[in-house]
Amino acid sequence: MRPVAAAQGQADATHEGPNTTDLSTQTKPRSAQARARTSPGQARAELVVVGFGALMVSMSQSLLVPVLPTLPAELNASASEV
Repeated sequence: MRPVAAAQGQADATHEGPNTTDLSTQTKPRSAQARARTSPGQARAELVVVGFGALMVSMSQSLLVPVLPTLPAELNASASEV
């Protein structure tokens, strides 16, 4: 049995923290952990969604912005009627 003063003054060597039993996640770098959670199909789907969003932003800027000044005349409306 250890003396009380020694037990209070020194940390217990068997308990180092809450996550000491799961060493598999601690030894991998963060990029390897992300790759382990993301499948190639999921990564491809995410890339398609982001690409589609970028395409929509690009198309709205290149198609809608030049047409904005002509819309009130085409729709027989003015800003004061809104």
